[in-house]
Amino acid sequence: MNRKEVIAFLQGEIKRLREEIHINKLIKKKRFYTLSKVEAITNEDVEDFIRADSLMLNDKEIPEGGCAAVVVWLACCKNDKDEYFFEDKEQFAHRLAREAGPFGKNVAVQMLTGTNICEMLKQQLYTDKYAKEYDDKYGTAN
Repeated sequence: MNRKEVIAFLQGEIKRLREEIHINKLIKKKRFYTLSKVEAITNEDVEDFIRADSLMLNDKEIPEGGCAAVVVWLACCKNDKDEYFFEDKEQFAHRLAREAGPFGKNVAVQMLTGTNICEMLKQQLYTDKYAKEYDDKYGTAN
């Protein structure tokens, strides 16, 4: 599998998570328990590529409103480092905070302090517990 195929696969999964699972609506309604049960689709070829070759996903390759879907997908995968996945982890974190409200801020502040999405416990990920910390450290994301 090459990078272009992995990007196409991921974009398809982002679309599925948004349109079939309605994760953005679940986030808005703070249905975190339901979100924690969402299963993302992946395969060994995709995950092997990400670990071996570093995907380095850039901002333009993530559809508008797709950051939360990326987080949910990553949380279901065996990828071990966000640095292999994102071209600019910090840029993604701030965009996530803008796009996904308190849930996005919660994940973003943890990313910016060094925690990888795949390492977050469900109790850390599917909450808005740390959203205020994001606002305190980085200002409100609009």
